Amino acid sequence: MNKCCGKCKHTKLNTAKEKQELLDNFLKTVTMTRAGEDIISLEYVVDDYGDEYVNINFNNNAKKRVCITANSMIAILSQICEALY
Repeated sequence: MNKCCGKCKHTKLNTAKEKQELLDNFLKTVTMTRAGEDIISLEYVVDDYGDEYVNINFNNNAKKRVCITANSMIAILSQICEALY
């Protein structure tokens, strides 16, 4: 994450590439759990209105879509975990 200045803890908005990288790395961890063992991919998508989503794709062709618009990186991971229960 890039700092917005040297004096505060605020961060710049994360790019789509950074968000997908977060999801790729999280996939390795979440698939080690019972709740996530059937996940084959986590895909970051933006719709025509600018809303952000994570598509959780399962090996049985099922899919869950989680809205992550305006979320921090840690909130994205939290919402994915909530969607698995």
